[in-house]
Amino acid sequence: MKSLRVITLASALIAHLSFATTSITDQANVSADISSDTYIELSNIEIIDKLSLVGARHIPKNSKTNFTPPAPFKPALSLTESTKKVGSLMSTNPEDANTVSLTPHQINCAIAYNLSENNVYLDSITTIGEQHCYIMQLNQQSKVVGQLLSEDTTSDFNLYLYQYDPAQGVLNHVDSSEKAAGIIERTYAVLPQTSYILVAELMSGSGGSINFIGNSYSNYDTFEPNDSDIISKIPNIAVGQTIIGNLDNPEDLDYFAINLNNTEAELKINISGNEEHQVEFFNAGAWQILPHNQALSANGDVGATYYMRVLAKPNTATSALNNYQINTSNAFHTFSDYDVWTTDQNLTNLVNFYHTEAFSNLSASGKVVDANGAPVFGEQIVVATAVNGEQVHEIVTTNTAGQFLASFDLPRCSGDTIIEERASNFGTPRNIWKIEYKPAQVIEMYPASQIGDSNRDVRSLHYIHICKETFIKTIR
Repeated sequence: MKSLRVITLASALIAHLSFATTSITDQANVSADISSDTYIELSNIEIIDKLSLVGARHIPKNSKTNFTPPAPFKPALSLTESTKKVGSLMSTNPEDANTVSLTPHQINCAIAYNLSENNVYLDSITTIGEQHCYIMQLNQQSKVVGQLLSEDTTSDFNLYLYQYDPAQGVLNHVDSSEKAAGIIERTYAVLPQTSYILVAELMSGSGGSINFIGNSYSNYDTFEPNDSDIISKIPNIAVGQTIIGNLDNPEDLDYFAINLNNTEAELKINISGNEEHQVEFFNAGAWQILPHNQALSANGDVGATYYMRVLAKPNTATSALNNYQINTSNAFHTFSDYDVWTTDQNLTNLVNFYHTEAFSNLSASGKVVDANGAPVFGEQIVVATAVNGEQVHEIVTTNTAGQFLASFDLPRCSGDTIIEERASNFGTPRNIWKIEYKPAQVIEMYPASQIGDSNRDVRSLHYIHICKETFIKTIR
């Protein structure tokens, strides 16, 4: 197995992760390995408690089926029944290695059983290479989660998930969990309405009692299945791509890999949506909780990949109907749009056709993007101008769409003004107005990060402060 270089920060993150000057100096090494895969270290949030093996349901004798996988078989089960329902299996020990075969193992189950979802079943496997098959019916397209828990922490079990096609009489391998250490195995897949088969196999050790369970969840988001921390199974998200997801069950974990491109090193993150969700960033070998509704920024490595996950906030009930949203962007590159305008109405606009004329208020707005044209959020923009000869400015922050807005109130004119008569048009009839106004003023917009830079990216427009407009006469 290839080693994993964890993500580190050059200095500790401060509260609220306002770390614009912090540098991410390392990332996961995701070099491919033909027969194995790296995985991200789990925190103890996921692995909380060990399910009691004695409370599980024994496999009923009448659940035996004539299902015949395309391989030799071994006889397996004959147990009595008791009952228990749970949503997941949990162990006390964190996983520290994870390998996944590119081709599934040959199925050699002697007997298979038709079982029900959402029940924890008890079984026993004591011979290395022995496999037991458990068939469960899926009533609608859903995300399927298979889990296996071993009582013996020194034994190594694998869990395989297959989709059964009864019309063709074939099994389609969809996922495997082959952890070299740890006592819990989990498989995930989104499957159509069908039967699916969980296959448990003892790989090493004396084996013994195991628990297993199959669950399905129909209200899942488009990124599923992304519950696994195996790097090759984590969906890759381009910077600028909006993530909208949900937790389809209380134990759901959603992983994402954020890929910086080959020219960008800065990563901006904004978390929004229902606050029952906890969003974390893999940082310095641990998971760092990110706050909601704050623009976060860090300097990483060009072309690096960084990892995030979403889980239920501790002691909080989640609903699959509630969404979270994650927005990412790179550093500021340029303005894609900008404008100056006013909400004042009934102005003649006769002083200068090319400049905005305003009497009581003035606004400047625009949009900024990164080098790929994606919106840049959390970017501070300086909007500066002069009102009655006095320099004024605002520093505003772009939203998740990369947009900004700054507004100024215009007081009554003071100081030098210009008074002219202007005609509404060149023909007849035409109206003659007397207009008092201030000389045209420049309004500038540029990133706050470029203050003091003589080569800063400045966008300039003009406005005219109208002091008074008086109708004189109509010429016919």
